[in-house]
Amino acid sequence: MMRKPRHASASKPPLERRATTPPAPAPPSTPDLQKKTTDLQMMVLGRGGVGKSALVVQYICRRFLWEYDPTLEDTYIKQVLVNGRPHQLHIRDTAGECHTKHDHVRRERQINTSDCFMVVFAVTDRLSFEGVGDLIATVARCQVGKQRATQLPLVLVGNKTDLDSSLRKVSNKEAVALAEHYGIPYFETSAASGGEAVRKAFHSAIHAAKERHHAHKLLSRKTSSTSVFDLRLLPSFRGKLSRMIHISV
Repeated sequence: MMRKPRHASASKPPLERRATTPPAPAPPSTPDLQKKTTDLQMMVLGRGGVGKSALVVQYICRRFLWEYDPTLEDTYIKQVLVNGRPHQLHIRDTAGECHTKHDHVRRERQINTSDCFMVVFAVTDRLSFEGVGDLIATVARCQVGKQRATQLPLVLVGNKTDLDSSLRKVSNKEAVALAEHYGIPYFETSAASGGEAVRKAFHSAIHAAKERHHAHKLLSRKTSSTSVFDLRLLPSFRGKLSRMIHISV
């Protein structure tokens, strides 16, 4: 009996591989975003009535605060970008004077835990200018363990420059000389008029805080015997830090 020849089975065509695009990554959850946000603590110091609250509100909301209680202390929050990374800036608007020992202890504790500072006086108030030295000395004393590598993260601000020049009691030359004595930036502002000077003053304080942070990181990697004080004086070292920091809102 003859067997029937087998018919050759048709070869199956190779399966086509379709180009598939990888699925888009899921957006980060809210907790992840919070983890990537760095907190910065800023304190605004100065005698009562110099316009500290008005300056903070002008920076946060770009409007002038007509009425406020100089005896109250409040904290404002603003999101800023430093080198493209989100930072949550906590601005503590302090009351003018400390009247009790408890007030002094609480104020020094707040200074110790803050990252940067703004000392404000009114150019129309001589007493507020004369009290600047004591405020800077208090900040320096409370921050003594953190000042290594860079200058104090502090800016000096002369406010109320929009008022009539006949009311001015502190000259620009005096204020600049005092700022140079302490090695800190000086800005003249008007909380009523706003403008670029207000933004620059706050960003300068943030810049000083981040500069100190980067300096500590750089110095921790140094293996040479060069002292921290010597490194602080090197222009190339300070210039490198300045170029590393970019702030936007």
